[in-house]
Amino acid sequence: MTSAPLRIATINIQDGGTRCPEGIEHVLTELFAPVKNPPGLIIVNEAKYWQRDSHRVGFKVTGLLTDMFGPRYQIRVGHMSRAPAPPAVIWDPALLALTQWDSPETAPDNADAWNRATFQTPWWEEPLVVMPIHWHPWDRADRMRAARVLSGLLGGQKRVIAAGDANCQASGPWYPTPDFTRLPVHRRHHKAWQPQGPNGPWVADTAPLDHLLGVADPVTGERTGGIGWESAIEAAWRLQGRPAGTVFPPTVNDGVDNGAELTIDKILLSKLLADAVVPAETEILVPRRRPVSDHRVVITALDTGAAAS
Repeated sequence: MTSAPLRIATINIQDGGTRCPEGIEHVLTELFAPVKNPPGLIIVNEAKYWQRDSHRVGFKVTGLLTDMFGPRYQIRVGHMSRAPAPPAVIWDPALLALTQWDSPETAPDNADAWNRATFQTPWWEEPLVVMPIHWHPWDRADRMRAARVLSGLLGGQKRVIAAGDANCQASGPWYPTPDFTRLPVHRRHHKAWQPQGPNGPWVADTAPLDHLLGVADPVTGERTGGIGWESAIEAAWRLQGRPAGTVFPPTVNDGVDNGAELTIDKILLSKLLADAVVPAETEILVPRRRPVSDHRVVITALDTGAAAS
């Protein structure tokens, strides 16, 4: 029996695709051309201006995705307090039914809960909680706070997907280890630090994601600590037996960070969902042509246990 997967994609679309001379149609076509199967859930960072003019751009995006993949997608554009670059959650209503959406209108005194989407599914009794993430691009302390908030807010939930741009990567030699001195001095501390002091080497800031995932053992690949979550790309690697010599590609395109590109866009999963990852459908999509965005699409799929129609 073939199981029906829930396919997931996340992408940070530079400027929401609204500044591309060829138009947002070109941006979406290029980004999603390598995606072979219709996603049931798409988490977008930088949905800039998508909510203006009665969500005109947001609805245009769902229409374009419907033309590409078939499902009649629905969308919620969220809120971001630090910049006009909110996230968006897009889903196939044949698979997911939105039952709760936290926003400034529904939770005016709890900004930490904004953009949380709760869905009912045909497969699971428990609700599916989806939280877009877009952590601070240059403040390590703010990223750590965001990770702690996420663990406190959603750590006890059974089925959680937290996806988006973490602006940092987790520990482990299976992630890129760039030379941060290739960056201008003022940018090195954005995603790196010097644990041995100002004369020591620059290393990637991994503490926020390690708070959720645990600290990596560089030999075994196991993680210690964390809250039991796992990234989709690591879950797929684990389920394949952790092939030696693996180094995940960066999720930002070549040249964006002067050769110091990292794997910062994540699909984070609670344990139940991480164990359901389909490795063959989990990938960081490296563009074959000139990129239309600074970030790459990350995809995965979850085996729902339901029979495919």
